[in-house]
Amino acid sequence: MKTLFIIRHANAEWKSSDKMDFSRALNPLGIKEAKAIAQQLINKNFFVDAIIYSSALRTLQTAEIIANAFGVFENRRIAEPSLYLANSDKIEELVSQFPDELNCIAIIAHNPGVTDFANTLITHAFMYSMPTCAVVAVRSNAENWSAFSTGKKELLFALSPS
Repeated sequence: MKTLFIIRHANAEWKSSDKMDFSRALNPLGIKEAKAIAQQLINKNFFVDAIIYSSALRTLQTAEIIANAFGVFENRRIAEPSLYLANSDKIEELVSQFPDELNCIAIIAHNPGVTDFANTLITHAFMYSMPTCAVVAVRSNAENWSAFSTGKKELLFALSPS
């Protein structure tokens, strides 16, 4: 069985100092959201084997807060440039390539891709748009990640930080 946490990055600044979307940092609300969602996940008694995140600053910062709360080792925190503004198909392709020795992985990326991907796995987990730092946890009976999307899936939970 494989478990995937699909997480939208926490709330970020509207603009960065260099005016690049890629380098927008979390704002104070986003930091609070990431800490709150990390605590909610810990309270669910799950252990995350790895966190794979878009290489944008706001997803990196969200990943660091969650990884630190879970005690995820540095070598299991993986920046994936192709997740930056990835659509649902790209996210699904990436998930299918995860190492099979890992059973519970968190992926942190951007809307609308994360909402669309979550909704392809579990109908209307978040119907329109995942709020910032929301999580959809899905378990598949698949034995390997290449079969995750086609395996029988169940929604474990959907959380938002507020």
